[in-house]
Amino acid sequence: MPFKVPWGNVIGGVVSGALEGDCVIAEGRFEDQPVVNGMPGSPWVLYDNGVLVICGGCINWSKGDDPWMWMPSPWFDYSANIYRIVFTGRIIVGASLDNLFHGLYNE
Repeated sequence: MPFKVPWGNVIGGVVSGALEGDCVIAEGRFEDQPVVNGMPGSPWVLYDNGVLVICGGCINWSKGDDPWMWMPSPWFDYSANIYRIVFTGRIIVGASLDNLFHGLYNE
């Protein structure tokens, strides 16, 4: 059965691939990007069945000014539990996606 995500920019309000009743274990939103006509940051939600849903919006993920530093993704602490990533809606990418998917190794 499809499940609903908490944001309205998903086509039809549903994403297939997870069972209804799955629990949200983490959620967030990337920062809004004023340089991209004020586009809102992409919201994301991770369900306990291992599905990470990234909704439409803007994603810019950089390590900052230090070339030796890396910034873990917002779902890094849950990376061992992520088995599938679903993108919904239009995603606009900023200058960097550096290490955004670092450590995701499940098949």
